[in-house]
Amino acid sequence: VQMVAAEGLGRVGPGAAAAVPPLTAALRDRGRWNGATSAACEAVGRIGPAAKGAVPELTALLGHPVGHVRVNAAYALWRAAGDR
Repeated sequence: VQMVAAEGLGRVGPGAAAAVPPLTAALRDRGRWNGATSAACEAVGRIGPAAKGAVPELTALLGHPVGHVRVNAAYALWRAAGDR
């Protein structure tokens, strides 16, 4: 359910900026299933510069042991930092 919710928010894009705080909290939750963490990263990236508040959590995820989480964290970091 968490993964599907994050994917849906990602589809909304910048219009889902109000969801950045709960998505950021999801990025902090190291007990979360990797697919949900990866989807939260992707959603934050699709929201773009309005998600700058998630940059510290995204940066921390660059060291995640699972490759797809690292890739989506890097993508989200790039988009949230406004470097499209």
